[in-house]
Amino acid sequence: FMSNINLSNLLEQIVHTCVLVTKADKVSLMLLDEKTGTLRIKAAVGLDEEIIQKTSVKLGEGIAGYVAKTGIPLVLNGDSENTSLPHPIRHSDVSAICHPLITQGKVIGVLNLTKTSKGSRFTQGDLEFVSILAGQATAAIENARLYENLRQSYFNTIVSLNHALEAKDPYTRGHSERVAHYSYQIAKALGLSEKECEKIQAGAKLHDIGKIGVPDSILLKKGRLTEEEFEQIKLHPKIGAAILEPLRIFEELIPIVKYHHERWDGKGYNEGLKEDQIPFDAAIVAVADTIDAMTSTRPYRKGIPFLTVVKEVEKNKGRQFHPVVADAFLQIASEIGSDFLLREEETDRLLWVSKLVNKPGQKPAAPAS
Repeated sequence: FMSNINLSNLLEQIVHTCVLVTKADKVSLMLLDEKTGTLRIKAAVGLDEEIIQKTSVKLGEGIAGYVAKTGIPLVLNGDSENTSLPHPIRHSDVSAICHPLITQGKVIGVLNLTKTSKGSRFTQGDLEFVSILAGQATAAIENARLYENLRQSYFNTIVSLNHALEAKDPYTRGHSERVAHYSYQIAKALGLSEKECEKIQAGAKLHDIGKIGVPDSILLKKGRLTEEEFEQIKLHPKIGAAILEPLRIFEELIPIVKYHHERWDGKGYNEGLKEDQIPFDAAIVAVADTIDAMTSTRPYRKGIPFLTVVKEVEKNKGRQFHPVVADAFLQIASEIGSDFLLREEETDRLLWVSKLVNKPGQKPAAPAS
């Protein structure tokens, strides 16, 4: 457990270990939201997805709520009654263990194990095992949470630096947030998991961080770049990767930063990768990046109309762009048209507000009138 620093993977590991050792039919791990005082299922085996999503238990309610409130583990074996328990908890038609997850005297969640087969019961040995496991699991959960908090702090710092970099030029302000939003939408259209979509979104937010190593005289130039200046701009994917590489917690995002300017036909930069040599995540961000570049106004040209952008992506599918990624964007464009794009006020809300109030990938809510 302690070597698993990915919280969602750790929680899955814990519930599957419970099933393996105790032969439970159903196991769920609930964590306590201190702000709302409710327990919610974060990992489970043997439960319907609808139950996992809808279950919310207040402290003191039901078996899990009682155990979370008192910090006392329970073993319920159907035909037995414990008159010291609240009435709704005394009678159970199944065998169950509910064990609190406690750290530094504070309950952070509960483990629920159930046997539904007739005559099947949990033993004292099962309870002892779950007690040991709960102690180890709690320490590992806290460790994973600390790691995630550290990772988020680093990420927020780098995103803030990127925002500061973009804010120097009104024409690039909000570029990375828009690319992140578009990348998320394309990833969802491709049927990728929520976890994968969020990873791609995070990588897109950092994709241009390497421009911090490019002189302002080039970044802020109002006219077209010379060939020599463009060669310096082309180094930003390498610089970005070099910035992130010492921070091992961003290892999975580096390919997005390093390869988002590669092309399907091999004519991109810096490595000249082609076709499936290009990481799929980077291929998604490459399309999103180009869409924002084409639709954004620059000192030397106005933004291109959305229909023209759609035609450009269609024309360059299988040349500049990964054909599958291009098709995903084209499908979205056919369904919602220019609503795919973020307006200026929506970008502003993404920069300063949406990370607090909007779900990943959602368009920010319109400002109140």
